[in-house]
Amino acid sequence: FFKQKTAYEMLRSLVGSEMCIRDSYNTFIPIISRYNISDSKFLFNEMLTKDINCDRLSEFFGRVLGDTVYIDSMTSLYNEHSYYIYKMCLMSALKYRTKKNYTYYTEKIRNYTIFQEDELANYLVLKASRDNIYKLYEHFIKKFSTSKYLNEIKRYVLLKMIPNDKDKALYILNQIDKNNYSSKDLNSISYELSVNGIGIYQAKILIESALNEFKFADITKKYFNSTVEKRRNLYKTNIAYMLDTYGYILLQEGDIDSSKMQFMKATDILDSIGEEDATILIHYAYILEKENVSEDSLLTIYGKIIAIEDCNEIIEKIKELYKKGGKPEKEFNHYIKKLRRKYRALKRVDIGIKNYSFTDINGNKYNLADFVNRVVIITFSKNDCGFCRAEAYDLKNLEEEYKDSKSVVFIHITPDSESKALEFKKKYQLKGIMIAGNRNISRELGITGFPTNIVIGPDGRIHYSIRGYFTDIKDMIEEIIRNELFID
Repeated sequence: FFKQKTAYEMLRSLVGSEMCIRDSYNTFIPIISRYNISDSKFLFNEMLTKDINCDRLSEFFGRVLGDTVYIDSMTSLYNEHSYYIYKMCLMSALKYRTKKNYTYYTEKIRNYTIFQEDELANYLVLKASRDNIYKLYEHFIKKFSTSKYLNEIKRYVLLKMIPNDKDKALYILNQIDKNNYSSKDLNSISYELSVNGIGIYQAKILIESALNEFKFADITKKYFNSTVEKRRNLYKTNIAYMLDTYGYILLQEGDIDSSKMQFMKATDILDSIGEEDATILIHYAYILEKENVSEDSLLTIYGKIIAIEDCNEIIEKIKELYKKGGKPEKEFNHYIKKLRRKYRALKRVDIGIKNYSFTDINGNKYNLADFVNRVVIITFSKNDCGFCRAEAYDLKNLEEEYKDSKSVVFIHITPDSESKALEFKKKYQLKGIMIAGNRNISRELGITGFPTNIVIGPDGRIHYSIRGYFTDIKDMIEEIIRNELFID
C-alpha cells in the first residue's frame, strides 16, 4: 500500500464518482509525502488539474509550507485554488506550530476579498497574529457574533491578555460562560489568572467548576482502573494539574492547610503513575517553607525539583542552606550535580513484577507473593564488584536498623556460587535473604549492571530502581521507606 507504484496504480484504478476520485487523492497525497515529497507534489498538481479542492491535505501542506517558492508557483499556476492553498498552509502552520511561516501566509490570505467574509480564515489569522490581537478579537466578535469558534477565540485572547493587559483580560473574563468550556480549558484559564494575580475570586470559581465537571468519583471508577494505561494516566495527570491550580489559589488566599492538602493529592496522583512535575513540587515547597520544616525536608523536595528541571530560584535556596552548613562555596557546583544525580536515581516508577519463586543459600524456599503488604528491597550484586562491596557496609547498617521490623524485607540476589555468596554474606554481616546463582530474575528485570537496588512497595509493584553506587545509598533507601511508602 505504501509503495509509490502501487499507490499510483490504485489511485488511477479508482474510477467512478467525483467523490471517489477526490477522496483517493486526499488519501494518497499525504501518505506519499511521508516517503517522497516530489512524487506527492506531482499528485497534488494532478489533483488541481482535475479542479479538485485541496481542503483536506493539512499533513501534506505541513511538509511543503516552508517551501514558499513552490507554494507561490502552484498558486500562480492554479489561480482558482490559490486562496484555499494559502489558507491550508496557514492552518497547517498553526497545527504543526511552524511559527516562522505565520506572517507570510497571514499576509497572503488577507489580500483576498473573500477573506473578509471567511469565518475560518479570520479565526486562523487571529491565532497566527503576534500584534493587535485584541483589535482582531473585537473585529471577529462583531463580524461573526454567532461563530462556532467564538468560545475558543475568547479563551485564546484571554490567555494572551492576562500577562499583558489586566483590564482587557478582566473584560473578556466577565464575558465567558464557564459552561461552554472543558475542565482542561477552565484549568488553563484559572492557572494563568492565579499566577499573574488577576481575578483570584473568578479563578477559584472556574477551577472549582472544572473539578466538579470532571466528576472525580466517576473518573476514578471508569478511568483510574482502565486497562488502557495511556488513557488512565492522562486523566490522572489532568486531575493532578487541576488540584495544583486549586492549591495555588488557596495558598494565595492564605488557606495553608487546604492548599497543602491539594498539593499532596496532586503529588500522590502523579506518584501513582511514576510521574513528577516541577511546578507542583515548587508550589508544595512554598507550603513547607511557611511551615518552617527541617532543612533536610526542604533539601529533599528541592532535590526532586532540580532533578526534573533547572530552576534558578530553587538552586539559590539550596545555596543558602549549603552556606549555613559552613561548606566551601567552591564545591557548591559539585554538590548540586551530586544532589541532582541522587534524585534522578530516585525517580518513582510503577511497574508490575511477577511472583518469582527462589531458594536461598540455606535451602529455604520463598515466593515473592509471600511478602505482600511489605516493602521489599532487592539488591543485585557480585562478590568481585568493588562498588558492591562498598555498598554492602551501608546495607548492613540499614538492615540492622530494620532488624525488628515486620514491614521491610531485604533480599540479595547474586550470580555467584553459593560458597561465594555465603562468604560475602558473612564478611559484611548481611541479615537479608541471600539468593545465589540466579541469573533469570536479573535478566528478566533488565538488570545490566551492579549494584542495582529495586524497591517493591506493599502493593507488590516496583516503585524504584536505583542503578549504580551512591555513598548515601542508606539514606536514599531509608527515605523511600519512610517518606515515600509511609512505613514506620
